[in-house]
Amino acid sequence: LKKMSDPKMLELLDKLTDLPAGLDLAKAEPVGPLGMVKALGDPDLKRGIAGAVYQVKLAAWACEHLDTLDEVLAFVEAAKKNLSTFGVAVRAGSLPHTGTPTFEIGDDEIEIGMGMHGERGVKRQKLPPADELTTEITDHLIADLKLKAGDEIAVLLDNFGGATYAELMVVNRKMRMLLKARGIVVSRFDIGAYFTCQEMSGFSLSFLRLNPALKAALNAPAYVPGVGQFGGV
Repeated sequence: LKKMSDPKMLELLDKLTDLPAGLDLAKAEPVGPLGMVKALGDPDLKRGIAGAVYQVKLAAWACEHLDTLDEVLAFVEAAKKNLSTFGVAVRAGSLPHTGTPTFEIGDDEIEIGMGMHGERGVKRQKLPPADELTTEITDHLIADLKLKAGDEIAVLLDNFGGATYAELMVVNRKMRMLLKARGIVVSRFDIGAYFTCQEMSGFSLSFLRLNPALKAALNAPAYVPGVGQFGGV
């Protein structure tokens, strides 16, 4: 944290299925004299996937602008409570050292609730039409965040790596129709391959409910390798 005379470090770990031995990532734990570790996934075992891109961006802003580690943690927690992500895939990913799929899936099936490294989802179902699938995902995110008319959100549509942009824009079209019908305002939209898995074909959709503080921090300019200008609306 730049403003502290005694430098501190905040380490963010993305929660997958299993936790590293000895770490309780549902709460902040000391990590030596430097700082604290914090999980991006929710304590009820929700996985953190592409929505973590927003949370890391917000945490970085907080480290640069806030005065204490406790203030940074509070800001990260506020972001987490306003963030929800849902991922799906029709083809499994593979690990570089094996080159084999992490699971098998039929041509007419879709995996629901993927992990970012190709972990199996929470359920599997027959592949529905794109609009039906997008409706299921959008309705889930709206319900999870308890969004209502007039709420303002940022949306991140992430390509796991094997989806085409034409497919992603089909999802975007239907999602926008559903949100507009409910009076939910999309003030920021990001689309791209932010969290990927080798050979996985699928996508995730993330909603971040915005308030003035989160909106200002999210839209603050930031330049990092591989992302370009991650700060424009």
